[in-house]
Amino acid sequence: MKKNKIKILFVSHEFSIGGSTVSLISLIQGLKKCSDIEIQVLIPQKKEGLAQKEFCKRKISFKTMLYRRNYKRISEKYRLKFHIFDILNTFASLKLCKYIKKEKIDIVCSNSTGVDIGARAAKMAQVPHIYYVREFMEEDHGCEYRNKKRMRDLLEASDYVIFISKAIQEKYTRLYKLKKYTMFFNGFILDDYIIANHVILQNDKLNIIQIGALSDGKGAMNSLKVIKQLRDIGINNIHMEFVGTGIPEYVNAMKQYIQNNNLEQFVVISGYSENVKEKIALNDILLMNSRAEGFGRVTVEGMLGGLLVIGRNSAGTAEIIQDGQNGILFDNDEQLKNILIKILENIEEYCSIAEYGQQWAIANFNYKDVGIKFKNFIGL
Repeated sequence: MKKNKIKILFVSHEFSIGGSTVSLISLIQGLKKCSDIEIQVLIPQKKEGLAQKEFCKRKISFKTMLYRRNYKRISEKYRLKFHIFDILNTFASLKLCKYIKKEKIDIVCSNSTGVDIGARAAKMAQVPHIYYVREFMEEDHGCEYRNKKRMRDLLEASDYVIFISKAIQEKYTRLYKLKKYTMFFNGFILDDYIIANHVILQNDKLNIIQIGALSDGKGAMNSLKVIKQLRDIGINNIHMEFVGTGIPEYVNAMKQYIQNNNLEQFVVISGYSENVKEKIALNDILLMNSRAEGFGRVTVEGMLGGLLVIGRNSAGTAEIIQDGQNGILFDNDEQLKNILIKILENIEEYCSIAEYGQQWAIANFNYKDVGIKFKNFIGL
C-alpha cells in the first residue's frame, strides 16, 4: 500500500525577497530530496512581487491570501492601518483554518515570528505548528509585536520552535516557556553564492561592501564615520559601497554626511540589488556592522564569495566568525579603523583568512544538511 505524503504548509510574512524567504527557499530545496513530503508556501496577497517570481523559478508550489505582518516599528503609534491589518489577519486565520482542513495539511510552519496567522489557524485546525524564529525584533529591526500577549500564547503553544542562532535562542527561551526547541543555522544553495578563485586585495584600492538595511541597528552611519576617520589620517586608497535601502530620513542623513565631509569619491550608496553576487565579485571586504544580527546570511554570503569578512563582535555574527581564522571581529569603531589599516599593511595574511573562510562556509552551510536537521527535529 502506497504511503501518503506528509503535507507541510510554510507561511511567509514577505511578498518580497528578504533573508527569511531566501532561507526558506534553501530549506525547501533541501526537503525536496524527500519523496515523502509535499510542500506548499503561503504568501501575503499583493500585486506580483519578487517572492512569487522566485517560487515560480524554483518550481515551488505557493498560494496567496490577504493578510499582513503582525509587528510595527517601536517608534510607530498604533495607527488605523494596524487596526485594518489586525482585522485582515483575523479573517485570514479563519480562512486558512478551513484551507488546512480541506487540503488535509499535516503540519504548518510559520517562517518568521513576523506572521501569526499560521499559528492561529493551526491551533484552530488542531494540527502541529512549527515557529521559525529568525529575528530579535527589538534589537535588530527596532520592531515589536503589536499584540505581545497573543505572540506569547502562540509561541508557547507551538509544538516545535526552531532558532537560527544561539543568541536568538537565549533571548526567547528566557522570555517564553517553549514546549520543544532546537537551533541550527540557515542553509545555502552553495552554487548561488560561491565565486571560485576570487582574487582579492590586489588592487590599488581597498574595496569594502556593506549589504543590508541602512539603519542605526545595522551600523551604517558607524561604517561611514570610520571611512571619514581613515580619510582624516591620509588614507585615500579606500572605497565603500552600501547596498541596501532604509527609511528616507536615515538615507538622506547619510548622503548629507558624505557631502559635508567630501566623501563622494570614497563612498557610494547604490540601493537594493537583485544580484548581490555580482556586487560581491567587485569587492575585497564584506563589512557586517550590525549591533544584533539574528544570524547574518550576508556574512556567510561574503565568505562563500571569497571576501574577507569583518564583523561586529555581537549576537549571530560572533557565532559565525572565528576571529583570525575565517574572518575578523571588532568591538567598536576604533578597532574597525585599526583593522582596516592593518589589512593595507599585511595583505597576504588577510588573503589567507578569506580563503579559509570560503572553505569553512562551504563545509558548514550546505542546504541539504538543513533539510535533514529540520526533518529529524520534527520526527519525520
